[in-house]
Amino acid sequence: MEKHTRILIAEDLKTDLELIIRELKQHGLEFDYQTTDNEEEFVKLLTSVTPDIVLTDYMMPRFTGMKALKIVKEYDPLIPVIVVTGSMNEETAVECMKAGASDYVIKEHLKRLGPAVEHALRNSKVEKEKRDAELKLKETELRFKFIADNANDVIYIVRFYPKTHFEYLSPSFERISGYKVEEVYKNHRLLLDLIHPDDRCVIENIAAKKNLNNYFITRWQTKKGSSIWVEMHSTPILNDKNDIVAIHGIARDITKRKLAEIKLQEREQTLSNLVENLPGFIYRCANDKNWTMIYLSPAVKKVTGYEPEELINNQTLSFNDIILPQYRQAIWEKWQIALSTQEKIVDEYEILTKDGQTRWVWEQGKGIYDEEGNLLFIEGYIADITERKKAEAAIREKERELAEIFNSTQEAIIIYDFDKHTIIDCNTATRELYGYSKEELIGKPFGYLSSYNPPYTEAEATKIINKVVNQGSHTYTWQGKKKNGEALWIEVSLKIATIGGTPRFIAVIRDITERKTYQEKIAQRESEFREIFNSTSEAIIIYDTQNGRIIDCNARAIEMYGYSSKEEFIKLTYRDLGSDTLPNTNELINIHSSNATKNGPQRFDWLAKKKNGEHFWVEVSLKRTKIGGYDRELTVIRDITERKKFEQDLIDAKDRAEESDRLKSAFLANLSHEIRTPMNAIMGFSDLLKLPVDEAKRSEYIDIIQKSGKRLLDIISETVEIAKLDTGMVKPNPESFELNQFMLDIYNEMKIKATANKDIELILTNQNLSTPFNIYTDKVKLQQILINLISNGLKYTPRGSVSFGYELINNRIVFRVKDTGIGIEQKYREMIFKRFFRVQNPLTIKVGGIGLGLAISKAYIELLGGTIELDSIIGQGTIVTFSIPYQQPETLPESNEEIPFEQLQGNNELLLVAEDDDFNFLFINEILLSSNYKCIRAINGQEAVELARKNNEIKLILMDLKMPVMDGYKAFEEIKAFKPGIPIVAQTAYALGEDKERINSHGFDGYINKPIKKHELLMVIKEKLSN
Repeated sequence: MEKHTRILIAEDLKTDLELIIRELKQHGLEFDYQTTDNEEEFVKLLTSVTPDIVLTDYMMPRFTGMKALKIVKEYDPLIPVIVVTGSMNEETAVECMKAGASDYVIKEHLKRLGPAVEHALRNSKVEKEKRDAELKLKETELRFKFIADNANDVIYIVRFYPKTHFEYLSPSFERISGYKVEEVYKNHRLLLDLIHPDDRCVIENIAAKKNLNNYFITRWQTKKGSSIWVEMHSTPILNDKNDIVAIHGIARDITKRKLAEIKLQEREQTLSNLVENLPGFIYRCANDKNWTMIYLSPAVKKVTGYEPEELINNQTLSFNDIILPQYRQAIWEKWQIALSTQEKIVDEYEILTKDGQTRWVWEQGKGIYDEEGNLLFIEGYIADITERKKAEAAIREKERELAEIFNSTQEAIIIYDFDKHTIIDCNTATRELYGYSKEELIGKPFGYLSSYNPPYTEAEATKIINKVVNQGSHTYTWQGKKKNGEALWIEVSLKIATIGGTPRFIAVIRDITERKTYQEKIAQRESEFREIFNSTSEAIIIYDTQNGRIIDCNARAIEMYGYSSKEEFIKLTYRDLGSDTLPNTNELINIHSSNATKNGPQRFDWLAKKKNGEHFWVEVSLKRTKIGGYDRELTVIRDITERKKFEQDLIDAKDRAEESDRLKSAFLANLSHEIRTPMNAIMGFSDLLKLPVDEAKRSEYIDIIQKSGKRLLDIISETVEIAKLDTGMVKPNPESFELNQFMLDIYNEMKIKATANKDIELILTNQNLSTPFNIYTDKVKLQQILINLISNGLKYTPRGSVSFGYELINNRIVFRVKDTGIGIEQKYREMIFKRFFRVQNPLTIKVGGIGLGLAISKAYIELLGGTIELDSIIGQGTIVTFSIPYQQPETLPESNEEIPFEQLQGNNELLLVAEDDDFNFLFINEILLSSNYKCIRAINGQEAVELARKNNEIKLILMDLKMPVMDGYKAFEEIKAFKPGIPIVAQTAYALGEDKERINSHGFDGYINKPIKKHELLMVIKEKLSN
């Protein structure tokens, strides 16, 4: 036997292929093999490898053994072909043998395969040697013509030039065929015509390929009409140019041999079937602890490795000795029970063979009794079932893997028997989703999990199932119900699949309650819901790294990359899925693939490419794993285009934050300057007041100090206000007021500023101010907006005018502030509303400011439900337009007329002032003493409570809200608990709208803002004491 025999195997079942290879190896063959399951690849391998022998399955989905046999015999009749099949009847076996098969082996009896291969290879070798000898004989044809003329075989020479004709045909042709030699000389096609019609295609194919160096067996039809078997050999004769000019050959009548071979093969096959169909051995033994063997068939050696003589009568060892110890007692007990009831026994257990292997065996036996019922002996049959056990173990492992996948998926999966209309299985996700146990769901109809809210009823669910039976897979949205009664929206993908050989429904269910709720809110008028084709949200690809191809993918992968079918997608490689742009080249995924093998799972971002060429960002999670027993690469791909966009937005936000930080830095530098400027005036002129000055100078210095203080207060107020806007503490505090008087008050206030510069005229564009126009909005914030905008106009208008006014348009109040100032460049028009931003030019530096006024104004306008626009021309001026919704008040508060100082004097009443700041107290004390009030002080809330409790002469309390030990709110609560009638007025440095709301909701009798104005303070005191 030659080393490394070349074998070509045509087999579609992987398990059968593995069994064939293992059997050949166990037989001791040294071989190389190629395998395929389709005709095209089979032909390629046949011609490129030229195998020594071909093994082929009889029936495959895309190929047949007879086709393979025909191809091989056409290519080289001397290559032996053995048909290895799952089952074969006698007619099929004869058909195979007639077609030229060397042998056939049933897969259940693969033990015959090794000997059959050896036998076929030996015959092939003999036939090839015979062919070589015949070729040499033909080369000396002329020399041995005498022998040829007297030979039993037909010897012939065919010349192709100048035209095809027989140059020589031995006389034996007439004896074999019944035709005279002269008939063939006259008509050279006669020889082809006498070949059996079924065999002519072989000759024609050989002639067409000009492969005239051939051996083949064919059938001839003699002149009398009988059919004979002929073995033919042909050899080409070449000229000096290597062209075929003739062939010479020999034809031999092998009818007797062929018929004898067929009969012999039939007898051998019949006998072989009887023997091979018994994979085990027959035994007869005594009923003793050793199971003493009386008879063993020869096949016992194949199963145990022992000769029958070694085990019979326990010659070398007993049969019990080869049974593994853990089974011996159980086998003995089963047999004694069976023998006592005269029943047969079937059992499976493990034995130790002679060569030390552990093998599984299957035993069936029974007791043999005499006429009186006495046990004579035990007879039975034992077969080696090791391979079956291994296959069962492999099936169990596969079932375990499938169960793990089945129960680890996030989607609920239900398997449904549509014949019985019941659920037969469900995964863990189903139980978690619905709250039922598996036992509670088994046997229930599919519609049992419906909400029963029409149309989501059990009857409708049954209609959908029937639809899938008739039309195929279906995905739809449904309303289900959990065990606790809670309704949920689900997406159900129904398909029919064969499980365990039986058609079943598979329902993949995804909880889409949140998505459904969202869809209903944004698309209430939609009547149909889009189908969702993915069972998972990520694309999953299983990749064969050894062959570099995708072997499986989920529907999401096909959808994500824009392909139309799975068949189209699995033809791709990773290179087809990447954008291959720097730095996301296709080499990147190769690097991560390699790292996954060395270092474990990999996760990275990658720029992918859809079928249409569109690029999009994905997150790739890649790991090596075992799937179906093979090394695979499992790739999970998530579309992160939105996340990448968000990350870019974060980068942009960071850039904006850095710009904001830069503006803040400039703001802080400017703030320092702006605070120090009025502070310098306050400190400087305060020092001058200490010196002797005349009354005119003194009055001028005090006026400067007050204006600087007002400017300083504005700076601090703007800074605090922008911080409160950032934290969301500022809320609108609407009130009813008359707009025309409001506009006139602002005009009168701002006119003082305008007249400070003789070149600027302030104009109120509304003329008919006598007609009341009542509105309902936040008066304080509207006032601040207009003052900020008018102040800006005055600041940046060296000469000319600043005008302002309003009009009612489409139920909105539209305000305009127009100046004839320096104007604003186009590039700064959006920026000026950003906090801390100031256009840098000589005038802005000159007029000062901290860059918050417009930012606060814009925030206030938006807070009131309005919008703001700006139009400007450099050198000509600016128009700022903003509008707020018009709300008409139901009632208008009465206007408070100012009371003269003379009427605000006290009657020597005692007031308690809770104030921790010494200077603030001294200021308040001076006002009260000069207005005929007595005053006592508490420096914190706790002291205020104690003084109020001890002194019953106190008529009113001025309560600072922010004090140490106890704040004003807590002190208010405690005092009101024992003196509910005493008026308590809050004094606060930050009583804006939301602060006022808290003061009022807390129950204070009134409040006054810091810095305190004398007239306002006395007004509040007089009002509360009068009440």
